[in-house]
Amino acid sequence: MERAVRMRIIKGMLAAFMTFSRIPVVGVRIDKGDMKYSMCFLPVIGIIIGLIQWWADAAFTWLGAGELMRVALMTAVPVLVTGGIHMDGFCDTTDAVSSYQTKERKLEILKDSNAGAFAVIYGVLWFVLYAGALSEIHTLVGIFACTYVISRAMAAMSVVNFRAARQDGMGAGEQKSSSKNVTSAVMIIWLLLSVGVMANISLPCAVAVIAAAVTVFFVYSFCICEQFGGFTGDLAGWYVQVSELVMALVIAVAELLMKKGCI
Repeated sequence: MERAVRMRIIKGMLAAFMTFSRIPVVGVRIDKGDMKYSMCFLPVIGIIIGLIQWWADAAFTWLGAGELMRVALMTAVPVLVTGGIHMDGFCDTTDAVSSYQTKERKLEILKDSNAGAFAVIYGVLWFVLYAGALSEIHTLVGIFACTYVISRAMAAMSVVNFRAARQDGMGAGEQKSSSKNVTSAVMIIWLLLSVGVMANISLPCAVAVIAAAVTVFFVYSFCICEQFGGFTGDLAGWYVQVSELVMALVIAVAELLMKKGCI
C-alpha cells in the first residue's frame, strides 16, 4: 500500500514535468489517476529554473562574461525549461483581453493558435522589461530564484480553487484530476518555504516581493478571470508570467535602493 502511494506521488511529479516543462521523462506510463498530485509538484519546476538561474549567474560572474550575454541567457532559461507554455498563455490572454469582445468571443480567442498583434507587442515588451530587471539583479539572485516557485504555487492555488471558465481545456482537466485540499496545503508549504529563504536573505525585499505577487494575484482574480467567467490554463499562464516580471522589477528596484543605502 505504501509503495503504491509512493509510486503515485512519484508519477505525479513526473506528470508535472511532462505537462509543464521540457524536462525529458521517458519510459514512464502516466494514467489519469497519477494526475491527482501533479499540481503539487508544479513549484518543483520553479525550483529547477531558480537553481539554473543561480548557477548561471555564478558561472557568468566567475567567467567575467559581459552583462548582455548574462542577461540574454538568463532571460531565455525559463522559456527553454518550460517550452514557453506559460508565455503562450500570456500571449493568448493578452490578445483576448485587448480585443474588448464579449466573454464568449474572448474564450474563442484563447483557443486560436495564431498570434495577434497585441500578443507580439506585449510579448516583446515582457522580454525587454524582464531583461532590464535582470541587468540590475546581482546581490539578490537568491530571492530572484524564489520567484519561480512563488508564481507557480500561486497559479496552482488558482487552478484547484477558482471556477473554471469552461469544462474543456488543460486548466479544467487539471482541476478535475487534482486533489483540491492536498494541493492547496502543499502550495502553502511551498510559499512558506520560499518566504523563509527570501527573508533570510533580505526581509524588506522578501516583503516587497510577496506583496507584488499578491497584488498581481488580485488583478488576475478580479480583473482577468472575471472577464472570462473563471480561470483557464492560459489565464494561469498569464499570472505566472506577469507575477514573475513584476517580482523581478521589484527586486531590481530593491537592488538599486541597496546601492543607495536606503535598505
